[in-house]
Amino acid sequence: DPLWSRGLGDVYKRQELGGVGCHAYFEFTGHQLDVDKLNQAWYKVQMRNPMLRAILTKEGQQYFLQEPTAKDIEVINLEKFNSEKIQLELKKYRDTISHKKRNVFEGDVAGLTVFLLPDNKMRLTFDIDLLVADILSISIIIKEISRLYNGKDPDNVCLLYTSDAADDSL
Repeated sequence: DPLWSRGLGDVYKRQELGGVGCHAYFEFTGHQLDVDKLNQAWYKVQMRNPMLRAILTKEGQQYFLQEPTAKDIEVINLEKFNSEKIQLELKKYRDTISHKKRNVFEGDVAGLTVFLLPDNKMRLTFDIDLLVADILSISIIIKEISRLYNGKDPDNVCLLYTSDAADDSL
């Protein structure tokens, strides 16, 4: 399927203007996270949403993989670190992720990372390329991960926008 005009413009920028791409990044803090359960929820969300398994071509086409490129979330254990070292590690991660160029041409379109912190606390980060999701879709993805993690299977499958859903006439 061909990409919509905004998507084509973004692909052009990535090739001709230094690999620039747009992404959204979120952080959530919580307690007593079950990483295996979160991993299952994330995998299920990726399987339900084809754009989370998309490969975009330099010619402006999109294809959908049968499986996500990254099936597991990244886990970084900071449980034995003091507060100062934790803040340093989180800042280092933020600095890295803020300049990360996801390789949408190989299916790297989104990722979850969990930082395990002392006292059963955690920090969950979510990064997604805006070629595969708009802000409304991102909020749906986050809610869907939460529902699945909490054992509530959403009634409907959330579909992110694809070229068929985009309206170039606006």
